[in-house]
Amino acid sequence: MKSMTIILADDHPLLLNGTKEYLQKSGYQVINTAINGNDAYNNILRQQPDYAILDFDMPKLNGLEIAQAIKRYKLPTKVIILSLYKQESIVSEVGITIDGYLTKDSAMEELNTCMYYTEIG
Repeated sequence: MKSMTIILADDHPLLLNGTKEYLQKSGYQVINTAINGNDAYNNILRQQPDYAILDFDMPKLNGLEIAQAIKRYKLPTKVIILSLYKQESIVSEVGITIDGYLTKDSAMEELNTCMYYTEIG
């Protein structure tokens, strides 16, 4: 089985690097990272990873705006949004423009589970 490819974006370097390290130790291939939404979106367009794990609140484009563009252009990349707080506006997008949503306080424990269910679902 091939390692799933991921583009990871978060404007907080500590969270970005910690999540990247966690994913790599879990066997995923993080092919690129970004600290703003515009760079993340351009990386996704160019590399078309299996997953984009995106912070909701980033400069230039937020995670939901990126997810909407991915769906609009019918890219195969699945999107998981990370946010500090649970927001109903994001929850309501699960299954429409995003494939998963996690709050950052539980993200590390639940990220593998979320990716597993979006892969089989």
